Amino acid sequence: MIPDKLIKIIIERAGDRCECLKNLDVRCSNLPTDFHHMKFRSRQGKDEESNIVFCCTICHDIIHRHFWKEGHKWSLKYRLR
Repeated sequence: MIPDKLIKIIIERAGDRCECLKNLDVRCSNLPTDFHHMKFRSRQGKDEESNIVFCCTICHDIIHRHFWKEGHKWSLKYRLR
């Protein structure tokens, strides 16, 4: 479970916008609802600001269905600024 203090920090960072595609030419305009661990907790990913993105349900589904491949993080090359 993500600590409440960290949730507040991540929500503030997102600014009411899905953080997916943040560094590409386009950006998702849906409201974020889900927290996504870029390195899954099941693979020793930690509850840290640098490992969690706040995203909409659609992007979260896309990440899990289409972009995750064994051996590297998120094919969209998401990076926090």
